[in-house]
Amino acid sequence: MSHIAVASLAAEWTGVAITAIGLGSLISQIGAFQNLLDPFHESRGHDKLGPWANKNKSNPFFALRKDPPTGPNIESKYTDGFCGLNIIHVTRKPVADRTGKASWTAIFAVFHPSPLSIPTLFDTPCSKPGVTVLERVVTTEPPRKSWEQSLSVHHLVMHRGRACTRITRKAFITCLLVTNSYQIYKYSDAAGLRVAYSGYSGAWELRWPLGSPAELEFFPLDSHEEYQEMHPPSFRRRVDKCILMLLGIIESKPLGKLAFPEPRESGRSILELHSKGFHSDGKTTHLFNMMGGSCYDVDYLYRRTLQEGEAVLENEVPLMIPTPELDLNRKPVTPWDRSQAFSTLFVPRHEQVLLATALDCLPWCELGWSMHRGMQNVLVAFGERVMRTYRPVLARTLKKAIEDNPERLESQGWNRVLVFGNMAENAANSVMAIGGDSGDSVRIVTAAARLLSDKSDDDLDETQFWRNSVPKDPAGDLPEPTTLDADAVIALTKLFVLEWSNELDHRLYEDLPLSMLVA
Repeated sequence: MSHIAVASLAAEWTGVAITAIGLGSLISQIGAFQNLLDPFHESRGHDKLGPWANKNKSNPFFALRKDPPTGPNIESKYTDGFCGLNIIHVTRKPVADRTGKASWTAIFAVFHPSPLSIPTLFDTPCSKPGVTVLERVVTTEPPRKSWEQSLSVHHLVMHRGRACTRITRKAFITCLLVTNSYQIYKYSDAAGLRVAYSGYSGAWELRWPLGSPAELEFFPLDSHEEYQEMHPPSFRRRVDKCILMLLGIIESKPLGKLAFPEPRESGRSILELHSKGFHSDGKTTHLFNMMGGSCYDVDYLYRRTLQEGEAVLENEVPLMIPTPELDLNRKPVTPWDRSQAFSTLFVPRHEQVLLATALDCLPWCELGWSMHRGMQNVLVAFGERVMRTYRPVLARTLKKAIEDNPERLESQGWNRVLVFGNMAENAANSVMAIGGDSGDSVRIVTAAARLLSDKSDDDLDETQFWRNSVPKDPAGDLPEPTTLDADAVIALTKLFVLEWSNELDHRLYEDLPLSMLVA
């Protein structure tokens, strides 16, 4: 081969090599161009989106622009539940491997479609004065089902440099109810609205600047490490019951649907049943219809103001009802508050039976309610006389139930340090405290009461105790009992939960847009 042919061949191969290197360099730079053109570049990773990052589809290497990352729409309805489920399981803290830095991923790491497995136990010696127990180190397994498997996804929205999904107004209200939340502060002026709520699993903050979309952020609880957890990993919440308690409605076979009235100013009034009259309560019915219910088949207990000098019958029980000025969420309520901020409500004999049936048909739950203040006021006041008599024996009964069944509590996920330590005393002291706002105390008391009944959670929604306890003589003394059966314990515990529940204004929807962005 001549020198000219060799040189020509070398030149050809050199050109091919240079072209290949150039194309390779260009291809390698496409990723850099994609990242420069991608506003979501910093929001795609597992550290931001958690397990939801696995739902994102990979883009072809030659595409200059990537599709936005995806996430779920957060929706809720009275008839359908939260994201299609009426029964959800709530954890006090987000499950570690189920959440990213995005706030909306923490919501789905606190709410779960199935219960978490009971933690694995590793026993290590732990000595306490007078007793030696074994301390556990908790490793919580993720739930058997996950939201990513069942929920459809949509493209996230970029807002203020953060990838956001949308949550509806109904879903946000549901989140507040399920986590037993109450309002911390509310600030509204010409610049917009800021409002915050505190709940059992964390805090919620809503910011709605004038002329901009409403922004919601969830700050999960970070008060303790996982190995310090004393309670079972998750507990059950029914979305429809949480919504009804906010609206002041009890639904059961004996009652149908019965709604309670709003709190009134000081003065005298009488309670009257208006059959199918709930539609007359405009603010509450609006929310019920908005959440997916129907107000036209609901009976209504109406508070009619008594005229000056109007007489009442001897068998009409007078109840002292807190007025709206009394802040029930500010505990403890002082004697001065009680003397200044109460009105008198008279309850005729027929309505006494209805209230006793309502107490018997309160839904069973393991955490306090975020609820309608009018319902809480009336039922607590009506049951106060009986509860005052039965409270000491209830406290002793629950304390003994814990002391006699430590293995059952451990098998349910309770930390044996608490079970063999102060759990029995905590339950008894909480019952004797006559109100509070600790979700942990409510879970302890309900767990103790649950030991004494072999019924399912749904069957606990109805008892017979209160209907059997309606006194023929409203002013007569009640004999102090020595023992309580399972029905009485469950019935009294449901009133205890009512005493330890938080007020949440059902008119909060008036301040909320139809949908919000969750960062």
